[in-house]
Amino acid sequence: VRVALAGSHTLAPDTVVFVQARASDGSPMPVAARRLRVADLPVTLQLTDADSPMPTRTLSQLSQVRISARIAMSGSANRSDGDVESNIVTVDLPHAGSVDLLLRP
Repeated sequence: VRVALAGSHTLAPDTVVFVQARASDGSPMPVAARRLRVADLPVTLQLTDADSPMPTRTLSQLSQVRISARIAMSGSANRSDGDVESNIVTVDLPHAGSVDLLLRP
């Protein structure tokens, strides 16, 4: 997954960014998530079963996921007003190619 910011911004370098994969069935809990900072962007990373917040439901158990990134203005994993979300990309698993996510603050 490649995550980048579009254009110029005034975000603090320590502003939290989450990259997550959710089951395509609409389940709200991510099956994989990584916490980053704006200062880490642009970044290329790989989400794996090790990134699962729930060991009982992992990426390798699914055939399709929706991948997105979110700037969390509050720093919380829960969505809040003012958060900025990327495009959402649906991918079939296993997936060998790259996924590009663009955040537009």
